[in-house]
Amino acid sequence: STFIQSLLAVPNPRFAHRIHHIAASGLHACKLADFQALQFRLADMAIELDAARVMLYAAAASLDRKDHDATLRCASAKRFVTDTGSKVANEALQLLGGYGYLSEYGIEKIVRDLRVHQILEGTNEIMRLIVARALTSAR
Repeated sequence: STFIQSLLAVPNPRFAHRIHHIAASGLHACKLADFQALQFRLADMAIELDAARVMLYAAAASLDRKDHDATLRCASAKRFVTDTGSKVANEALQLLGGYGYLSEYGIEKIVRDLRVHQILEGTNEIMRLIVARALTSAR
C-alpha cells in the first residue's frame, strides 16, 4: 500500500522529522538526544525499520520473479512490516509524550493507519497461519 511504502521509504522524511523533534526537545539545558538510553531507543527504531524495509523488498522481488515461496515471503513480510511499523510508531508516540497525539506531528495518524494495515488484506494472524502451513507442508 502507499502508506506502507511511505513509511519504509528511503530516506523517510516523516519519520526523520519526528526523530529530529524528539532529539531536539529537552528538559532545562539537556537535549533528549544527549541521553544514552534514548539514543539506544532511536537506534533500535531505525534498525527495525531498516530490517522491515529489506524484508519487504525481498518479498516484492520474490513475487516479481514468481518464486515458488513468494506467498510465504509476502505473508511473512506483511506480518513483520506492519507489526514492526506499529511497534516503532508506538515507541515514537511514547517518546513524544502528549505531543504525539497532536495531528501536526502525524504520529497519531501513523499509529491509526498501521492498525488498519495489520487487519486489511488478511489479518496478521492469517499471515502467521499461511507461514506455518508453508513450513509444515510436505515438499
